[in-house]
Amino acid sequence: MSEIDLLPLLSALLLGLILGAGLMRWRGQNLRRQWHRDQTLLEQQRQATAQAQEALEAQRQETRQTDRELSRLQTEKQHLEKQVQEDQDKRNKEQEQLLQQFQNLSNRLLEQQGEKLDQRHSKNLENLLNPLHERLREFKKKVEESELAGAKRNAALKEQLENLRQLNQQVTEDARSLSQALRGDQKQQGQWGEMQL
Repeated sequence: MSEIDLLPLLSALLLGLILGAGLMRWRGQNLRRQWHRDQTLLEQQRQATAQAQEALEAQRQETRQTDRELSRLQTEKQHLEKQVQEDQDKRNKEQEQLLQQFQNLSNRLLEQQGEKLDQRHSKNLENLLNPLHERLREFKKKVEESELAGAKRNAALKEQLENLRQLNQQVTEDARSLSQALRGDQKQQGQWGEMQL
């Protein structure tokens, strides 16, 4: 073969090497760009996962705080119910004592006066008993007011406990939803991450 025959062959080989090198360089740049995009997406997913974990931990802490508050309120409710019962028992006992005292006083007065009571004595007896009747009415009124106040306290406490129960249920639902989103498929995680952004 002569030099002239080799020249086109060498030119074609050189051109092929240059084109191959350019193609390899272009392919390498595309691969680097794709790798950088993948790394950026991976970092974004890591950040979204970290944010979701922080939110989940915050929800857990809030749930624990709500549980502690609920426990405290339940203990307080039990204490109040016990106190209301003790107050009721005390009032009942005092009422029975007053009634017994009243009956004893009435019996003593009746025994002392007996058949000798006349109109004047009856009037005097009324004058004696009226203040006692008045005291009994006042006592009865105080007992009723106390019972009404206790019932209002119980109703308010029940309402607070119901509100706390609903709040605790909502927090638990939110935590469960977040947990499911974190454990679920990547599409749900992505949607959740988009909502957070």
